[in-house]
Amino acid sequence: MINLKNVCLAALLSASAVTATAGGLLTNTNQNIAFNRMMSREASIGIDGVYYNPAGVAFMKDGHHLSINLQTAWQTRTIENDYALFNYNVKNPTTPRKFEGKAFAPVIPSFQYAYNKNRWSFQANFDLAGGGGKCKFDNGLGSFEKVVANIGFLGNSLAPYLNGILPVNPNIANPATGTMGGYGYTYDSFMRGRQYYYGLSVGAAYRINDHLSVFGGVRGIYATCNYYGYVKNIAFVGNNGAKLPLSTMVDRNDPESSDIELNTDQTGYGFTPIIGIDYKTGRLNLAAKYEFKTRMRLKNKSANSLSAEGIPMLSKFKDGNEVAEDTP
Repeated sequence: MINLKNVCLAALLSASAVTATAGGLLTNTNQNIAFNRMMSREASIGIDGVYYNPAGVAFMKDGHHLSINLQTAWQTRTIENDYALFNYNVKNPTTPRKFEGKAFAPVIPSFQYAYNKNRWSFQANFDLAGGGGKCKFDNGLGSFEKVVANIGFLGNSLAPYLNGILPVNPNIANPATGTMGGYGYTYDSFMRGRQYYYGLSVGAAYRINDHLSVFGGVRGIYATCNYYGYVKNIAFVGNNGAKLPLSTMVDRNDPESSDIELNTDQTGYGFTPIIGIDYKTGRLNLAAKYEFKTRMRLKNKSANSLSAEGIPMLSKFKDGNEVAEDTP
């Protein structure tokens, strides 16, 4: 019966991996307070141009230029899942189901610096190129519950054998047979993710003449992420609310034998070239910047954790494993 837990764990890990990688890394573009006033900054000739239009910074006056920015961001993220077997969740027998997560980043720092001398502009930019906060789903994710619902379907398939241990509920349709007399399910779940992609770029712009300038530079990105989640207390629910914990089918001597926990750290780094050009004449300014795709190779360190709060991550990796993977 131990294999049952291994199958459930594999399903949960694969489901969470799909959720984490879907859509790839979101690039943060609000790297200066000026972005909050006007989001079209790509032709800006100002200190914020170190990020948005580095070639155009060459047209600024000689001397030192510095911008320091601190921002706060929060949002609610809602995921909708319409898996049919969610109807057998005795705590919330509805589908489609909404899973709400709360994201909060108390401080998002960035700075842009430029030193202009004659035709040259030497520049540096530090920011959170991606991520920058935490998101918490107090009731887990739909992909997690889908695994539990499938386990509930398995329990209904075994109803003829389990009925002597856990009487079926005559008011619940058995999804495995389509007849009345089946089980519901119950469980506890939680998910929390944290992503920080620190970016540092350096480069130089050269003003070819009074109208045209070019830029070349490089950006380095260091990633540090953590994902923690669990599915616990999985149980079949029969007549009159009677419960049969799944752990009794895995290891009856261990009440936590069916619990599934995920605790993963990811770290990695990557570099990408940046080029830019700016053409300025009178009131017209035309600018373009291109950042090549950053190829990052993230290292995973995974282990089970004992608590959902205040996790000292590195101390729990003695029995963990390391896997490298490619990320755009």
